[in-house]
Amino acid sequence: MQRHAVGLDLRIGEILATGQPFLAMDIRDRLADMRRGENPSPTSRVDLSASEMIQACKVGPDADGETAIFRLGSSLAAHLSPQELESVWSDLDALPCVTASGGMTPIWVSLFRSVARRDPASIAEEAEKLLASRLASDEQRLYAAEAGVLGNVAVGRLDQARSLLRSIRTPGSGALPSFSLEVLAAHAERTTR
Repeated sequence: MQRHAVGLDLRIGEILATGQPFLAMDIRDRLADMRRGENPSPTSRVDLSASEMIQACKVGPDADGETAIFRLGSSLAAHLSPQELESVWSDLDALPCVTASGGMTPIWVSLFRSVARRDPASIAEEAEKLLASRLASDEQRLYAAEAGVLGNVAVGRLDQARSLLRSIRTPGSGALPSFSLEVLAAHAERTTR
């Protein structure tokens, strides 16, 4: 596939907010290119972002591997089919952000694999492990909270979903940090009353 260089300084957040499925496909394609020994130049802003995310995961063990795998995993897991993700996970498993990292990285990988398999019980279990630890960012806490509540609601463990929701509500106001969690909370409360 012919690609042309793009010289744009781009923030990953802009892409994540607007082009998640396209980003997931570009990451998949770039990992396949790497497997074949190819390294084509990015041809679009999304392609550049995918390339930068993979490069962040390829740097040495001093780098923040947990953040790198979080960005890759959260961009991929829900946007590709389970079949597509099988080859992607073997490619990701070989990257230094997975092989050289300890800490929470194995749990993040397990959570993303569960999301990719669409396995709600496992999603809830892995998300709750992450939430019981010290996560690196609010973005990671929100992803883990949404995954945990959704997994519990999906398998009918509404008491666990409500307990998790109580633990992440904003002190004082009782607000939840995202619209998705508000919807899940409404479902969990409505279902038991």
